[in-house]
Amino acid sequence: MRRGIIFILIGILILLVGWLAFHTEESAIEEQPKPFTSEKVDVYAPLPNSIVESPLEITGEARGWYFEGSFPVKITDANGNILGQAPAEAQGDWMTTSSVPFKATIGFSTSTTKNGYLILEKDNPSGMPEKAESVEIPVKFR
Repeated sequence: MRRGIIFILIGILILLVGWLAFHTEESAIEEQPKPFTSEKVDVYAPLPNSIVESPLEITGEARGWYFEGSFPVKITDANGNILGQAPAEAQGDWMTTSSVPFKATIGFSTSTTKNGYLILEKDNPSGMPEKAESVEIPVKFR
């Protein structure tokens, strides 16, 4: 009888430890930052709200945002001051309606604010406001 109770307690302990281990892994997965995604732009690096420093490498994919194989990218502080800008360059055939990988490297000046934004803009050579599109990704500075 006593052995039976011990085996039951050991079984319950094993189940409890297993449940805690699974629950901890699940929580850790949910808390990991996720890449920025929108209808036409996906940014894999940097992740939203991550700490960035100069030079900043940006990678992702865009659909229909390129003109002559690039589109503008800039980084601003929380007050909207432009700290740096550079073109994001297509890493494949940009004349398609499919997603095309891009890369950009921006060197930027030191911010006086702790937060800022990485701003990607659809290249709009027409200058027509109705064709303008952009996305803002929050970032943090050291």
